[in-house]
Amino acid sequence: KSKKTVILTPKSGDYGVDVLSFSGQQIQLIQCKHTTWGAPCDTDVVIETINAFDNYKLRWLRNATGFVLRPGIVTNGTFTKSARILAQDRDVSCMGLKDLMDMIRKSPCTLAGIELMENKRKSSMNEVGHELKGWISKKIG
Repeated sequence: KSKKTVILTPKSGDYGVDVLSFSGQQIQLIQCKHTTWGAPCDTDVVIETINAFDNYKLRWLRNATGFVLRPGIVTNGTFTKSARILAQDRDVSCMGLKDLMDMIRKSPCTLAGIELMENKRKSSMNEVGHELKGWISKKIG
């Protein structure tokens, strides 16, 4: 199994993508949605994610030929039926609370580990773009 590389985008001004995950020739662009009381994500969240994905492809991933690019949404809530249908039609992966909890159980993390990752968060989209360019060049070259 390929080692994953993860980039956390800035807390604001991230153009709709919170996490970039790289594994082998796959790049996943993930939008994280925190809901209160487990409220479901509807089609508007899927549409926002698709728009962010398209924007990233044009802006920062033009040279990522040969890579599989996938949009995804992770939430602590659920998804409406219409959101799941649209996501499936547009090849957007959806991870709700149950899947998220299963993943956390399989790969437990500590508060220190979370803090360490948070400290690696990029402070600007220029930093994200620079790291993306370097990662793609390294994989292509």
